Amino acid sequence: MNAIDYKSLKKDFRKSILAKIAGQSPDDLRAHSLSIQNNIVSFFKQMAPLKAAHSNSLWGCYQSLSGEPQINFDLVKSFLETKLEFAYPKVIDQSIQFLSHVDQWQVSQLNVQEPINGQEIALNQLAGLLIPAVAFHRTGYRLGRGLGFYDRTFAQFTGLKVGICYELNYLNNVPYESHDLCMDYIITEKQIYKIDKIQKQENSK
Repeated sequence: MNAIDYKSLKKDFRKSILAKIAGQSPDDLRAHSLSIQNNIVSFFKQMAPLKAAHSNSLWGCYQSLSGEPQINFDLVKSFLETKLEFAYPKVIDQSIQFLSHVDQWQVSQLNVQEPINGQEIALNQLAGLLIPAVAFHRTGYRLGRGLGFYDRTFAQFTGLKVGICYELNYLNNVPYESHDLCMDYIITEKQIYKIDKIQKQENSK
């Protein structure tokens, strides 16, 4: 039996999904992004009892690429009564460094806004991560853009991992491997999905 060529399979799937997103109307994508942003606010409000039990209210987030839900995390923070801070990623060598209290940005070689100042944050200082993707499998596994930064950086991360995507990116047929990053929650414009850990473990075997 021939081994599955996951690299080619993922490449083709990425192309298909990104084309599907590009084919959506800008008005629909803006509306979906706003609904996702509102659901992120709802997620943190639901998490308030957990945050009250833990002093750590620092989360990793991101600056949206084209094809991803356009989320304003400053607005998310402004809608919450509880104290919450976001740290933003910057690619250094082959991994990701997070910085908080950022007020200066530059466009990286990957064509994404990256922080150029701020306070460096170690991964173990983060309570959780808000993570974008090209697509997520229904069991939480992430299909990224093929560069491996998230998989390498967060392989041992023990905080909550929350995937952010449009509903059309959350599918049953996303190709994934056991080393791919797996989420605890997925947030789309439709709802907040909690990933079934038992199902996740069975699918990773």
